[in-house]
Amino acid sequence: MTKSDPYSLDGLVLRFQETMGGHVGIDEPEPLAGAARGQRENTPLQFDVEIRIEDLGRFLRVAGHAAELSGNVTVEPLGGRLPIRDGAFNLFSVDPGTGIRRMTYAFRFSAADGRLYFLRGYKEIHDDPGALDVVPDMTTLFATLYRGPDELSPVYASGVLAFDLKKTPALLASMKVEGTNSLLQKMAAYTAFASFAYGALRDEYLQGVRLLYDTTIEYLKAFPADYGLVDAWLSADGPFGIFADPAPNETNTIIGGTDLVAVDWIGASKMGIDPMISPYMKLAVEAFGKPEIRLVGDPNPYRPWLNVPVVLTLFTNKGVDANHYFGNLMYSAAAQMDETHFRHKNRALYMRLLRRMTVPLRRAFFLRTGENPSRANRLFSSLFYKMGY
Repeated sequence: MTKSDPYSLDGLVLRFQETMGGHVGIDEPEPLAGAARGQRENTPLQFDVEIRIEDLGRFLRVAGHAAELSGNVTVEPLGGRLPIRDGAFNLFSVDPGTGIRRMTYAFRFSAADGRLYFLRGYKEIHDDPGALDVVPDMTTLFATLYRGPDELSPVYASGVLAFDLKKTPALLASMKVEGTNSLLQKMAAYTAFASFAYGALRDEYLQGVRLLYDTTIEYLKAFPADYGLVDAWLSADGPFGIFADPAPNETNTIIGGTDLVAVDWIGASKMGIDPMISPYMKLAVEAFGKPEIRLVGDPNPYRPWLNVPVVLTLFTNKGVDANHYFGNLMYSAAAQMDETHFRHKNRALYMRLLRRMTVPLRRAFFLRTGENPSRANRLFSSLFYKMGY
């Protein structure tokens, strides 16, 4: 019998709720003109829906990225709040005619008089030159309402709907993963979905930005290193390494060699980690080839040794580090050093405020030279160590 993959997303359900509202113009076929007319004539439209992804693994793999959509639509001229049916949602599907990514919403509903209506709306995910438009693109829906079952029916109204950014916390709080009781699988689902969404936005809005991994490999190609050295004579393990490990391990190891890839490969192996899980290593092997290693010394992994908990790895690698703009800000604000010797370089007001706000967090996670662990530090260290076993 094949053992199931504990990180598999196949069969998991991800659902969340969203509300969008705006104005539509009756008998107006063009959304922008319809929105202006709807404001003048006070004809609002709002829908409150739940988006349900039945199989998250398949959703992320298959083009189209379709999900179910259910809930209610409110259109006063048609009878007020009405239940919707046959709802469909597509995330970042590519329009075959224009090549532009879109998020589409479509559903049917019956008015108070029993007549069938069909609404289709789209968000156009496209980077306009010279404009910082990712937020407007993600929150603006161009909607058309038809008298009948589909887009071949006559247009009843059109307009522009918007998502209120102040409702973002409610949207995030509504996100639920079903189909597993495993915290690990749930965290994997959240981070995989966030990584997919960020990846699509990065490909559209950050096309000219190179990742840190790529530039590191390019640097090594241009300036080859003659020798690599890892000082592992005294080694801290656990989630925060030397910053918070109260009892570092006497590993008594020095790793050195003329092939940097081989040195890093052995370092990962000694910690019991598959070297190829690292984006750096994947790019390095692609650029320089998989090393042929002749090892002189003990090849066995360190024992005892605690690696970073998988949940924390997923959160940082698939979440924080997936977006270096956010990640660099977070790490800079929370960096811990002795500022009597190493003054923080960024003295901007916003950074000083952020660093002041992160003092309790830093005092809980990081140790200062010569001081005993605080109660919070011992609590968090114990918690993360248990997560890692």
